[in-house]
Amino acid sequence: MKHYETVSAVLVAVALFAAAPAHAQFNGSHTLGDFGVQSASQPAPGLYVAGFFYDPSEDAPKIDLGGVETIKTDLLRIKVDAKEIPVELDGRPIGLAPLTTQVAPGSHIVKLYAGSQPTGFMINVAGDPSEWCFEARGRSFKNVRCQ
Repeated sequence: MKHYETVSAVLVAVALFAAAPAHAQFNGSHTLGDFGVQSASQPAPGLYVAGFFYDPSEDAPKIDLGGVETIKTDLLRIKVDAKEIPVELDGRPIGLAPLTTQVAPGSHIVKLYAGSQPTGFMINVAGDPSEWCFEARGRSFKNVRCQ
């Protein structure tokens, strides 16, 4: 089997490098310099290398959940009376408040940053949506009733 693969690779390499260049132009009805397929704007003969585009999101490994098809999530809304406050959920940055995200039901730790010092809150996500509002107090925050 190894011999077959080696012979195939050699034949492909010979075919690529031994091919005679084609000296041709498309004889379209358009004048040179136009745009499009019929503009006679083909590249000069030669060897060209094409780049490949790789999108890792499509080739990401699939996680087997043991037959579970869906995971229950609830909508979490975090509102702050100040603009563009960095928010961290369970140790992971999730964006700038105000924001809406999906989380698993249950207890979570939310940290709001005013400067470099975070203010942490333990929240319980129960219900869909679960809304939590905070008020800026200098360099800290206070949990307040949502209006």
